[in-house]
Amino acid sequence: KSIPNAELTFIKAQRIENIKNEKSAIESQANFLLELIKRAAEESAQISQRLDSTFPARLFDSINENISSTSINDRLIGIQRKRELFMKFGIIKSEDTFIPRKFSNATLGKEYSTVLNLYISDALE
Repeated sequence: KSIPNAELTFIKAQRIENIKNEKSAIESQANFLLELIKRAAEESAQISQRLDSTFPARLFDSINENISSTSINDRLIGIQRKRELFMKFGIIKSEDTFIPRKFSNATLGKEYSTVLNLYISDALE
């Protein structure tokens, strides 16, 4: 999302001011960003709660799917790269290793493949 257009001008102290309501443009944009962050956190909590509450049903619904370990490994690596990017920008703080080193060569059983596939789908939601 972008910051809405505002009419701006410089004042004596080199501060940006919003011409329409004399409120500091920096303050109003900071408040706007704060609201965006709050909404994103609320939406994330709702999605997380929905996914948690429906996990058992979704697991049983997907038991018969065939998922390759290569597909799972590739998708897990993609998620790990996103996490590393989020850590780099301070969005998340976890530094734990996400993908076990031995996983890349492992052959997964059907049960593990099903659970990991759901985990990946949930992480990408």
